[in-house]
Amino acid sequence: MNHDAPLTMTILPPMPALELTSIHRCAVSYGANDTMALAEIEAQASPIELLSLAVERLPDVSFYAYVVQSSMALGDGRRDKLLGQIIAQMMVQAAGTIRLCQRALEVHGRNVGYELGEWSRKILETTSALLHMIHRPAVAADAPLTPIGEVRMAAREISRAIAACESDRMAVPEHLSEAIGRLLVLFMLASELNERHYG
Repeated sequence: MNHDAPLTMTILPPMPALELTSIHRCAVSYGANDTMALAEIEAQASPIELLSLAVERLPDVSFYAYVVQSSMALGDGRRDKLLGQIIAQMMVQAAGTIRLCQRALEVHGRNVGYELGEWSRKILETTSALLHMIHRPAVAADAPLTPIGEVRMAAREISRAIAACESDRMAVPEHLSEAIGRLLVLFMLASELNERHYG
């Protein structure tokens, strides 16, 4: 990581949705390092149980995102061990949260009876749209995308998904696909920073 100048989220290149499929799968798989559970075990839990576990991870994800965001703004890319650990933990925790939300989406779809294809596309389209927004010319009225801002938005969508489980079942996949798409940006950012830090 170059510490001579501040970094921004523009280190992530814009990508079309279809090219994000393998990254999404990688994040879900990598999340097992956090959840320490097999997919078969996770599939036995209810959506609310899975999302409650995801919510438990959000304070840590927020903390790591804040530290990483501050480090990027300061151009603080020293190869110190602590920063490297924080980047690595952000990557693991973001992946774990993605995995739990993905499993909740799968279980909810199985229980309610809808196909996941539409919502899998929505996840990738959300991430792709955010990556393109990062590179859009700045407009005074628009706040720039930030790691902590994406955590906040993902937390809001997860909370809305939990609330919708009982009252509006078809709103659940809408909220979860949005949350996963935003968390995937964080996973990609942590992956890129991790590579720059140790590369």
